[in-house]
Amino acid sequence: MKHKRKHIHSKIKALKKKKKFFQQPLFWIFLLLAILIGGALYLVLWLPAVQVSKVTIFGNQSVGSAELQFIMRQNVVKKIGFSFLHVNSSSIFLTDTKKIEHDLGAQFAGIETVKVSKIWFNGLSVTVKERSPIAVFCDNGNPQQCFNIDGNGVIFGSLPGAFVGGVVFVQPAGAKQALAGDEVVSQNIVAAVLQIQKNLQDNFQIGLTQALIDNPLVVSTLENWKIYFDPAGDMGLQTTKLSALLTSQITPKTRKSLQYIYLQYGDKAYYK
Repeated sequence: MKHKRKHIHSKIKALKKKKKFFQQPLFWIFLLLAILIGGALYLVLWLPAVQVSKVTIFGNQSVGSAELQFIMRQNVVKKIGFSFLHVNSSSIFLTDTKKIEHDLGAQFAGIETVKVSKIWFNGLSVTVKERSPIAVFCDNGNPQQCFNIDGNGVIFGSLPGAFVGGVVFVQPAGAKQALAGDEVVSQNIVAAVLQIQKNLQDNFQIGLTQALIDNPLVVSTLENWKIYFDPAGDMGLQTTKLSALLTSQITPKTRKSLQYIYLQYGDKAYYK
């Protein structure tokens, strides 16, 4: 009898209809999860309200807004998918402001600093600080190739033709060709040379023509004599020695036949 019951039960089970896949609870759970994930992706990636559509730029003068926006657009638009099958997204959630700042600084040598901020939910604010030219740098191997130089020793803004007037920073012969955006001289040396220029002009009516960025640092005057400095030494002390020499020993008459002043030897100074 037991054997017969088991046989009947197995037949009854076989006669029961199997549930279709969409009748399974697990199917609806996965379907609900897919809908939630898809909805979340749509809200984050493609909802029109979060697509970057407004870019406000402040502080730029020489660098054009259209050029800045072009670089930003390249960073904002993202391809979602594969190269042969993708959709674009300009979602503010995917916008990397640090990368935009880096790319703008690398692309435009005339930009000193740039700050990109998100304006939720569809805008970006860009604040640019441009470099201020304080002198000129020229390639010693190609004196026709000149740039503006800022207080940090960074060159930018190629100048047409050779520069005439004021002090010109140059690199020694054989040095690597400088390109816009390069730091060609330290900030301390730039400041020191400009201070020397001001001191000589204001107190002794001596103009400068050139500063050779080397060791020693060689500064040339309009009177056709040179001053040698130790760029690694105390430039303030060396400038003080120079002023003392020009005040007490080297008269305007002496300067007419002067060839050089050496200031790079500690507390001593030599001239001829």
